[in-house]
Amino acid sequence: MKIKLLKISKNLEPFFKNLPPFSHKTKNWFYRYLSIVALIVGILFGLYALSFWQTGHTSIIGPNTTYTQSGLPINPIYNLNIFYYINFILLLVNTVIFIVAYFSLRSKTDNGWLTVFSGLLVYVLYGVFALFSPIDGGLGAFIMTLIFCFIGFYILYQIKPLYTVKLKAKKVKTKKTK
Repeated sequence: MKIKLLKISKNLEPFFKNLPPFSHKTKNWFYRYLSIVALIVGILFGLYALSFWQTGHTSIIGPNTTYTQSGLPINPIYNLNIFYYINFILLLVNTVIFIVAYFSLRSKTDNGWLTVFSGLLVYVLYGVFALFSPIDGGLGAFIMTLIFCFIGFYILYQIKPLYTVKLKAKKVKTKKTK
């Protein structure tokens, strides 16, 4: 899995390398606080997943609602399809990915960078399925997902050299100790 993620990141790297670079101070800030940002994003994904589920399973009472003799509405909740449930699962997966990334990023390993990278890839997949979802879906959701992912990938590729330098330093230390 790690090898596949590295191949995907290598394929995306030329596009993000040509964008304007961050200042050294900004790179260090993101390097230092990315773990906290990942935890906040993971919590927000979890809250969004709960809201997404609640929205899909709450009946809407409107002018076209018919009622039973006892006064209860006979209104279908929504016409939920498979894309709604796939998106819900993807939101839960992203919640777990970003919370796991918090622990990997605290130790400043390249696994943390790859975990956030995989979370962004899952979020792109969420955007594709959101095109067909009856709840929070459509073209607008897809475009917003792409914008958020672009910003996330841009930040990740700006700080990627900091993680590879740390990885190379660890390899040099292990060679010297042997």
